Amino acid sequence: MPGTKKPRKPFRPSWNRGGVMLRTQPWKVAAVFGSVEKILDQLDTDGTITTAEDGTPLFRDDSDQCFYEMAPSLRGLTDAFDLHSSRNTRPVTTAGLLALLAKLEAKEEVDDDDIAIARESVRLMRAESMNFTADYANQIVRDTQIKFELERLAA
Repeated sequence: MPGTKKPRKPFRPSWNRGGVMLRTQPWKVAAVFGSVEKILDQLDTDGTITTAEDGTPLFRDDSDQCFYEMAPSLRGLTDAFDLHSSRNTRPVTTAGLLALLAKLEAKEEVDDDDIAIARESVRLMRAESMNFTADYANQIVRDTQIKFELERLAA
């Protein structure tokens, strides 16, 4: 290239693809926590949860209107946030939701205090997730999925 010719700008595709914060994409956070809050609302208003014929607790996802088992879904959500808190030395915010999940799995009675503690736990998890980048959230989800697959293969 001659010395008088200006070099072209280097091509950097999608340089900030995963660097966008989830607080700028609140619909993604709402997609995760909306179903959990609906479960808590249903428990709070009716005192019931949707169950399958065999008694397995279910919830309906807002995005695809399909029913999913509640326990593995909530366990995955809490494991992802436990992984985040252990990696970043953040306080664990999943205790209230885990306590509610344990009561639901044991088919024990859930009172208003349990629901209030679970709501606070979900509120803290939602606030914490607003500080995630999209790439970091995807990484945590992938790592949690790998953990579940390793546990499934070990069993």
